[in-house]
Amino acid sequence: MSEQIPKTGNETVDAALAQLADVAELTTAEKLERLTQAQQTLAEMLESTRET
Repeated sequence: MSEQIPKTGNETVDAALAQLADVAELTTAEKLERLTQAQQTLAEMLESTRET
């Protein structure tokens, strides 16, 4: 992939984005798995920042 992976400065977000770098080249099942994993990682990170 020739596009550069965005960097946010947050290691968790950057790792999730890096996992999606080659998603266009994957099979449908692999895309689903990779996207689900990234979404879960980001949702958990956001949830951990909530004030209780």
